[in-house]
Amino acid sequence: MGEVEPDLQGRPAVIAYDLMNEPFNDGGIAQGAYVSDEKAWEDATQRALNEIRKNGDGTLVMVPTYCGAGQVQKKHKRKWISDPANNHMYTTHQYFDPFRGPGTGGGTYEFSYSREAAYLSARGY
Repeated sequence: MGEVEPDLQGRPAVIAYDLMNEPFNDGGIAQGAYVSDEKAWEDATQRALNEIRKNGDGTLVMVPTYCGAGQVQKKHKRKWISDPANNHMYTTHQYFDPFRGPGTGGGTYEFSYSREAAYLSARGY
């Protein structure tokens, strides 16, 4: 694990660290003693947080799950992060496009990004 860059530590513009967005590997990440990809991910995220805290950095750390929002309770049976700064949060993602079946990856939306952005912008968002 690398160290947190010292010039980021304590900067008011740095609100949080996000360990990783949507961890995924086609073959899974579980190896050796890990019984599942989720358990391997739990260990990796704990080790990353430990490295951040080792430098005395108490910044919020966002810890993603190794699954979508609908599977968190099934895949991660309990909270797994032990944080001496008690300043972390678990994150997950949920997409609302239609599921097209295994291996399709989703990402099919009715309207283009530009059209959605124009619609929201016209309403003050």
